[in-house]
Amino acid sequence: MSRKSPPLPLLTPEYLPDIAGFARRYFRALFDRLPKRAVIVFDNYQELPAESPLHALIADAISEVPEGVNVIVVSRAEPPPEFARLASNHALQRLGWEDLRLSLDETRDMVALDGGLDDSVVQSLHEQSDGWATGAVLLARRYRRTGAARLEAKNPDATFDYFEGEILKRAGERAQNLLLRTAWLPRFTAAMAEEISREKNAGQLLNALCRQHSLTSRSGGAEPVYQYHALLREFLIARATDTCPDASSVIRSSAGLLDAHGASDDAFDLYAQVEDWDAATRIILSRAPVLLGQGRWQMLHGWISRLEKNSVAANPWLLFWSGCCEAQTQPPVGRAALERAYARFVKTQEPLGQALSAASVIECYNVEWADLAPLDRWIGILEDLLAKRPDFPSPEMELRVWSSLLYAMAQRKPQASFGVTCAERVSQLCRFDIGAGEKLMGATGLLVHRMLVGSIEQRKAVVAEFGSLADSREITPLQRSAWLLAVIPFLAHSTGPQEMRRVACEAREMARQHGLFFVAVFFRALEIWALLLMGEARAASTALDESAGEFDLIQSNDAGLYHCLRGWTALLEDRPRLALEHMEKSCYHARRLGRLQALVCACGLYSKALAECGELEQALVLAREAADFFRQPDAGLFRFNALLFEADALRRLGRTGEFNDTLREAFATGREGSHQDCTTWLPRMMATLCTEALKAGIETDYASGLIARRGLTPASPDVEHWPYPIRVYTLGRFAVVKHGKPQVVKGGKSLRLLQCLLAFGGREVSSRSLADALWPDSDAAETTFQVNLHRLRKALDPQVLHLHEHLLTLDSRRCWVDAWALERALGENVADLEQVLRLYQGHFLAREADEPWILAMRERLRAKFRRFIVRAGETFERSGQWAEAARLYENAIARDAIAEEFYRRLMTCHRELGQQSEAIAVYKTCQRMLSAQLDAKPSAQTETIYQSLGK
Repeated sequence: MSRKSPPLPLLTPEYLPDIAGFARRYFRALFDRLPKRAVIVFDNYQELPAESPLHALIADAISEVPEGVNVIVVSRAEPPPEFARLASNHALQRLGWEDLRLSLDETRDMVALDGGLDDSVVQSLHEQSDGWATGAVLLARRYRRTGAARLEAKNPDATFDYFEGEILKRAGERAQNLLLRTAWLPRFTAAMAEEISREKNAGQLLNALCRQHSLTSRSGGAEPVYQYHALLREFLIARATDTCPDASSVIRSSAGLLDAHGASDDAFDLYAQVEDWDAATRIILSRAPVLLGQGRWQMLHGWISRLEKNSVAANPWLLFWSGCCEAQTQPPVGRAALERAYARFVKTQEPLGQALSAASVIECYNVEWADLAPLDRWIGILEDLLAKRPDFPSPEMELRVWSSLLYAMAQRKPQASFGVTCAERVSQLCRFDIGAGEKLMGATGLLVHRMLVGSIEQRKAVVAEFGSLADSREITPLQRSAWLLAVIPFLAHSTGPQEMRRVACEAREMARQHGLFFVAVFFRALEIWALLLMGEARAASTALDESAGEFDLIQSNDAGLYHCLRGWTALLEDRPRLALEHMEKSCYHARRLGRLQALVCACGLYSKALAECGELEQALVLAREAADFFRQPDAGLFRFNALLFEADALRRLGRTGEFNDTLREAFATGREGSHQDCTTWLPRMMATLCTEALKAGIETDYASGLIARRGLTPASPDVEHWPYPIRVYTLGRFAVVKHGKPQVVKGGKSLRLLQCLLAFGGREVSSRSLADALWPDSDAAETTFQVNLHRLRKALDPQVLHLHEHLLTLDSRRCWVDAWALERALGENVADLEQVLRLYQGHFLAREADEPWILAMRERLRAKFRRFIVRAGETFERSGQWAEAARLYENAIARDAIAEEFYRRLMTCHRELGQQSEAIAVYKTCQRMLSAQLDAKPSAQTETIYQSLGK
């Protein structure tokens, strides 16, 4: 076997749903280890019961045999029906008695190995043995000694008679005693034979038997091991049982020898044969951990079932191991036995047994994925036991108990104070010199706990320290799957949903290859989860359609997860009623399951679906229920997730004060935990919350970071403080700002292209129109357009400019333009005066040449601005707010120095305020500006107001 080859898989419970698949994978792995032209022999196949399922498994295995490898099945019975397909496909060749019967020449060659015989004698021996190889050899030996031999080859009694006469009686008294007293030993050394028979020269006697070919074999090694032929051993046991007065004592002593030399399996059968149940119990209790670890729980359970029921019920350790066996296939049945074992351990005051029973009960609940609420009792029990720090016989056993408690607390009480102690102890034990599998399972529970109440640095530390164990050859596929189920959600919040999806796909394929289909469905769910985190609702919906049959919708865990994914998808697709239908079901199953993480996710999305359907008060109730599960400050990611949905519900209800407080708490939690997304990401909701945070000055740096990392787009393009990747200023100046830094765009033509695009509105502008406006006399206008578009994209961002069917658009989701923001602000029924003045810093592209394509946009914006200022000023004037009106007109004149109406209205304001000299000064300025820029004089209306000032 190659040193690099991982160990062959054990038939542990996770493979029971598909034993045939396990057998195929097992034998493929075995065949990979064999050299070319290897031979595998299944001997004494007749001992396998006719009803055994192994017949079908072995038949499947034989069908996987690679070229050059042969399998030989030796049996005294007919091939089982399960081998019929192999025979019909010519993959099996049967060698019956007629095929195995020796010919005369073959008999002559065989007996000649011990010396030649006359042809007449060989003929006689051949006829008497009927071609039976063993019979021919035995008859030849008898002939050489006595000159005569008779043996009916097909008569077992005659065979036994032969053994009696030719082996047992000829062996001598000491050898006879040795043969009979070692009969119950399947394999034994000379020392074992000496101890059981009290023959000091047992080794010499055994070697003599081997030399005499008395159906006794010897294998090499420092201490040779002896074994009788199956027929001879069967005969010796029968004779010893009939003739040895102390046969029961010999059997018991044989069992003790076998047990002492590591052959406990054979020893148990002998103890059971003589009904020495105390000794049998000792073997069970000593071998139980090993057998269970090897996946041989069926043998262990079979042993326990042979004991008296009252004896099992009275012995808490037998109850414990019986429960562990039953839990492999029937967790509820096993859990009941483990609970009885715990009760017995309480009576016998055995803390170790109590701790192991409680931990095993927790493991049953985790496997069942049924109602997890009863875990609360067992969490309390283990807390009390472990707080006293009981002695454990090994760090592996201690780690198992602490890990079970930590995992249970992660499901039910993630913020319990003892959880910190538990996590610290698990972390310590994982650093002990123990098996990779035990370490990885401990680290898995630790990572799950850290996901709920730890920081991202703590999670990264767990993955960095223990993640490489998942690649160890010692790790089973189930252990690797358990680790990946914990690590894949971590990837979503560390490296991003794309990496999460990639690893989930690989993990799903790995699970399917190893027959772990019940795990593969969860990897599929995580793959879909990643798609939803990426906002890929259509891809997620398709994946759900394709894999719907993989979810067991009767089981709450599967059903809750499936409906959660469906509801989340529906929310992304803007189908709130469908989302409400699925989230109601998901929430029902999450409550039934009692798993807090599932309940927080379900309640949050259910709350959002209710809000989208107008049921705002109920939405707030659901959101607060989710938030109440994780109220402590160290609740981390799930607290962040719950608070976001609570904040969204409060926003929709218009409860501004509570909303701001909750949003501040949510974003502070996100910042402190370095959370760059939540468990159930909804881009539009997050964009809205980030918008409100920016407006209110709540954790603005954190909100901007979320926007940049997740590529959020504003719910409305009017969000001036949104961290757009690109900002373009056209009013009073022209500037391009990229990621907060002024951008120098090389090439005047590229800049002119951007300016022209904005002058034409910036959306779906014909490339022909742009080329004609910029290069009307050029024969290569289209080529020039393409070249400068390429340069402009390179300078800004390829995703900002979209050319589709010769129509060019500047993406408003990634680029903010002051002119656009101004037009939106001026179009509102109640415009924000401060915002308009902040945006309109001057005329559109005021410093550029008066190109025809610039003037149209410039005049349109100027006219809109003037009308807005006049309306706003009139509002102040009607209410007698002359000072406010005056400040408005002064600001407007600073932006549009030749708007005569602004001067006229400002003069009026000063007049009404009794500020004659100020009004006259305004007139003089107006007169000067009109003359200088327009070569014009003030209008008659302006002159009339001026005359009214009473100079």
